This record gives sequence, C-alpha cells and structure tokens, in this order.
Amino acid sequence: ALHLIPRRFRKNISKKQQSIMSKLVYGSDDQLFFCIEKVQASQGKPFGRLLDAGTGTHSLRWISSLIVGERMEDNGLKIEHYTAVTADEKMRL
Repeated sequence: ALHLIPRRFRKNISKKQQSIMSKLVYGSDDQLFFCIEKVQASQGKPFGRLLDAGTGTHSLRWISSLIVGERMEDNGLKIEHYTAVTADEKMRL
C-alpha cells in the first residue's frame, strides 16, 4: 500500500506509520469497495457522513484508507463523520 502514497509524503512517514498503511484496504484491493468509490466519485460529491452497517475489520481498513487518503491529497471522497455498527463480539469495546 505504500506505493499508493504520493511520493512527496513518503519521506515523512515513520516505520510504524508504514506498518499501519500496509494494513489498509484500498478500493483497488476489493471489487465491492472499488464499485462504491467509483459510484460515489461519479456523483461528484464527498461521502460526508458514512454509515457502515455490518462492519468488520476489512471494511474498517477500507474506511481508514479513505480518511488517510483524503488527508494526503484530495481524492474527492472526503468523510466528515462515520458510524460503524457491528454484532461481532470480537470487536466490542
């Protein structure tokens, strides 16, 4: 995933950040998320408020990639707020 980070930002990324970035899921890694990104981008509107019902670690990694990607360069898919809902007992706080 490091290759997806613009070169101008790579020199400022720590080893820990690189490790975190390598765990993210990008739209290019997953057909469903690719389709969601493509449809949203075609509307010309940011996500704004995002609801992920049925959240798992995979979708959280995708949402994280949108947040990180938006901070690094404007990808047009800005998330202002997200809500993740899950029934997975392993993900309870």
